[in-house]
Amino acid sequence: MASIFSTMSLQQAQNNEWYFTSNATSHMSSCSDLLSHFSSSRYPTPQSVVVGNGSLLPIIATGNTVIPPSLHLNNVLVSLQLITNLISVRQFIIDNKFCRV
Repeated sequence: MASIFSTMSLQQAQNNEWYFTSNATSHMSSCSDLLSHFSSSRYPTPQSVVVGNGSLLPIIATGNTVIPPSLHLNNVLVSLQLITNLISVRQFIIDNKFCRV
């Protein structure tokens, strides 16, 4: 897992696959085309994320998506410098109401 985060700013994501991680606090993607309810606000919150090598990657937008058959990903952060699409395990559990928070 650490190796994924340490190379996250090297190249663009190549596919629509999503990977679970317990290290991320939010869902993240480099491709806004995967999202519905896309918001490219001038000042998205947060404005950047820190990856494993300490780099700050700017967030350009947020959005939601559904992975078939009906798994929800809410508040996905979009940063063009990510090389993979990440699902935060904690946020996934909350988004899909698998337990009470």
